[in-house]
Amino acid sequence: MNCLKLALIVSCLCVTSGAMPAQAGDRAVGLEIQRYPVGTIATVVGRVPLGDRSELLFGAGFNDSDREDNGEFDEEQAEGPGVSVGFRHYRDADRTGWSCGARLDLWDLEVDWIDQLGTLGETRGTS
Repeated sequence: MNCLKLALIVSCLCVTSGAMPAQAGDRAVGLEIQRYPVGTIATVVGRVPLGDRSELLFGAGFNDSDREDNGEFDEEQAEGPGVSVGFRHYRDADRTGWSCGARLDLWDLEVDWIDQLGTLGETRGTS
């Protein structure tokens, strides 16, 4: 059974690599790879300009993680698709320099888990 997970990915806590040209008024599509301590997220991302200094961000991707014993159970592996939507506002009209914004990622992860690993009471499940 799939479990709907809501996650806000904070860029300063993960390594992000992406490439999209930043000329004012351009629509753009690119690839974003995020690596965090227990997994990787690959996302096709895009943006649509909203005036000279703002833009709508969107994306669709896949999240793959191996949480080992960092989760609720002794062993956890999770994967699933996700979507994102966001907004960015630039200080300058040429879209260089400082910007601020927010992005919300929504992931539908299927988590395969094992509890009491290696004992007679070992339990396996999917959530």
